[in-house]
Amino acid sequence: MKKEDLSKYIPVSVILLLILISFLMIKNFLIPLISAFILAYLLKPVYDKLKVSLPQGISAIICILIVVTLIFAPLIGLISGIVSQASGSLNSGILFSFLKKASETTVFQTLNLDLSLLMNKTIEFLISILTNITLHIPSFIIATVITSFGMYYLLIDWKPFTKKLIKYLPSTDKEALAKDISKITKNLIYGTLLVALVEFIIALAGFWISGVQYFLLLPAIIAIFAFIPGFGPLIVWFPLLIIELIQQNYFTAIGVLITGLILSLGVDIIFRAKISGRGAKTHPLIILVGILGGISLFGIFGFIIGPLILSYAIEILEEIAEGQ
Repeated sequence: MKKEDLSKYIPVSVILLLILISFLMIKNFLIPLISAFILAYLLKPVYDKLKVSLPQGISAIICILIVVTLIFAPLIGLISGIVSQASGSLNSGILFSFLKKASETTVFQTLNLDLSLLMNKTIEFLISILTNITLHIPSFIIATVITSFGMYYLLIDWKPFTKKLIKYLPSTDKEALAKDISKITKNLIYGTLLVALVEFIIALAGFWISGVQYFLLLPAIIAIFAFIPGFGPLIVWFPLLIIELIQQNYFTAIGVLITGLILSLGVDIIFRAKISGRGAKTHPLIILVGILGGISLFGIFGFIIGPLILSYAIEILEEIAEGQ
């Protein structure tokens, strides 16, 4: 190889090496950093109003406290509630009582299932969940700190940061592409948060009236699953319906069925369609694939990050195709 050719490849190799090293350094913090960007984007209007009368640093700190109050505190409460109720079910014998009733049903007897084996497997599953949650507490604290710091500096330096980001967009009309991406983000995040709030209120009222034991915890889980169009509420209320039917709580089962149909048909399909129609509509299949792929790649927070990244990628590819 000639020296001239070698001199061409050396700078490229150095750049690729630096990119690889940089990626390896930050790969464990990608989720907190992406989360910081999304949260900073959502709270930018609040920050702009606060900094009119307050210093930039204090305005950013207030925005972080809003996130902690509205997102992290309820999330911690939800996790602690799941842990408490799971351990309570193990200690109080509720789980054994439910499985014993289930073993008396025709389906259970037809399948010839072993009650003791099923009981042991269920206990092992619950214990593994409790163990995983406990082990992930330190990493969750670190991720929260990184997300908070990321939000702080992104809010303060939002304009120079977004200018640099827009400069790297692969499009002839970078500003238009940036606006389209912004529209997708607002529609996906704000629309889903509104759907989640409506689903939580309806599920809370319906489960409370029906006499569901965990009438506060289950609606919170439904609100989290609101990011999955068409299947979100169904993941929670349908198993609950089966459980209530096995326990012969027919009044509660009817209430759960009515609430579930309102959630899945009225809110998750009709109401979501109206909300999506007001902005940049993202196809439900893109959201579903983005959630599944996002969770496998980014973990639990992938159900938010995944659909956004997939939507951004499709928008950029469409812009490139139109420009050619």
